[in-house]
Amino acid sequence: MLAASQIPLDERLPSLTQVADEDAMRTRFAPYAHAGWTLRRCRIKEARYYPSQNCLLAYHLKFDHESGETATVMLHARAFGEGAVPEAFRADTMLATSAATLPRWFADLGLAIWTFPDDPAVHGLGTVWRRGGALLDDPGVMQHRPWNGERPGLETLLVSYVASKRCILRYDRLDHALPESFYGKVYAQEDARVLYAQMQSLWDWARQHAPELRLAQPLGCDPRHNVLWQASPGGEPLLEVLDGCDVPALLRRVAAAMAALHRCPLQPERRWRLDEETAKLRRAHAALSRFHPELRPRIESVVGGLLAVAPAEAERLVPVHGDFHCNQVLVHDERVAVIDFDLFGMGDPLLDVGRFLSRFRAHMHGKLGEEEVLQAQRAFVSAYEILVPWRVDRQRLGWILAALLVNRQALKSVKKLSAGGSEPVATLLATAARMASGSGAE
Repeated sequence: MLAASQIPLDERLPSLTQVADEDAMRTRFAPYAHAGWTLRRCRIKEARYYPSQNCLLAYHLKFDHESGETATVMLHARAFGEGAVPEAFRADTMLATSAATLPRWFADLGLAIWTFPDDPAVHGLGTVWRRGGALLDDPGVMQHRPWNGERPGLETLLVSYVASKRCILRYDRLDHALPESFYGKVYAQEDARVLYAQMQSLWDWARQHAPELRLAQPLGCDPRHNVLWQASPGGEPLLEVLDGCDVPALLRRVAAAMAALHRCPLQPERRWRLDEETAKLRRAHAALSRFHPELRPRIESVVGGLLAVAPAEAERLVPVHGDFHCNQVLVHDERVAVIDFDLFGMGDPLLDVGRFLSRFRAHMHGKLGEEEVLQAQRAFVSAYEILVPWRVDRQRLGWILAALLVNRQALKSVKKLSAGGSEPVATLLATAARMASGSGAE
C-alpha cells in the first residue's frame, strides 16, 4: 500500500490522500470509540481506486479495552469524487459496532462507511445473507430446484464481495447427499431478472446446439433482492490445470467454446463499444503519468501512440461474454465450461479474444517462456478462426491486446494503490508496444 504522501493529487477525488492514509483515518475514527475502548490500529486491507471517479476501501480496525479485551472491526467504504452521491450513501444515521459507533457519512471526505452485508448499493444483500436457505422457500424463487423433495439444510458461504457492485455466495448442502454446491449472485446495478432470462436462453441454446460450450444452469431469480442462483458446471479453474498439460491443445478447446458463443443467434440488449476501451485508455494515460512521472516519455510513446491509431467500431457485432478471461473458464477432462455472464452483450468478437489472451499472457508471465506463450496464443487464434465465419484482423487484435494490457494490467498497481515501483509498469508498456506493432498478435 502506497503511503499517502506518495499518492498524487486527484483533482476530481481530492480526499484520496486522506482516506488512503491509515494514520489519518485512525485519527478520524478514534473519537467514536465506546467508553473504555481505544482504537489502536487502522489498516487498509484492500483498495480499489478508479481514477477521477471513486475509491473503494476496506479498513481493519483493532480496538483495546481497559479490561484487556480486544475487538476487531472491518469497515467497507466508498469515497466519492465530483458529481451527485446517491442518497443511500449519505445516511445521517450512525453505524453501531462492538467497539465504536461511527457516522455512516463523512461529508467533508465524501466518504460512506458500512459493515458487511449492509452495503448501501447492494440493497438486497443483507436479506439474502441473513435468511440463507430460507429465502429459497419463497414462492416463485427457484424455478429449477437443485434438490428433490423438501429443501435440505444449507450453509451459506461468502465466495467474493466487491463493495458497491456484487457479491457471490455459495450454498452447501448440510446433508452432503450431493457434493455439488450452487451459487447465488446479488447485484447493485445489474438487473437480475434480465440476467436470469439471458442465462436461461443461452443455456437452452448451448444445450441443443453447442456441446463444446458448457454453461452453469440458471436455477432461479428473486427481483425483490436483485439476486439470481445458478448451478455449478463442474471442473477446475483453467489456471490450476495448466501444469503438466498440453497448453496449446487446451487453449484450442477454450477457443472452440468462445467461437460457439460468438455464433450464438441471441441478441442481448447490452452493447459493447470499442470507444469504451479507448476512453479507459485516456484515463489510464492520465493516471499512469501522475503516478509514474519518471515514465512519462514512455507512457506518451506507448499509450499516446495507441490513442493516435485507435481503430473504428466494428461493423460486425456478435454475442460476447464481456469479461472472458482465465478465471471464467473451468476444465473437466475434455470439457470446457464458461461462467459469469453478467456482462453478456453484443460487441466486436475480438474484444473477447483480446481479453482472454491479454489475461492469459499476464498470468503466464514468469511461468512459461515467451515462445511457449506465443505458441499457445497462436493455437488459440488459429482454432478460433477456423470455427467462425470471419477473418481475425491481426492488426486490430494487436491494438486491442495492447490497450487491454495497459488498461487492465499496467494500471493495476495504480488501482490497488500498491507500492510496487515503476519497473513492472515499464515492462508491461514495452509488451504493449510489441503487441501494437503486430508482434504477439498471431
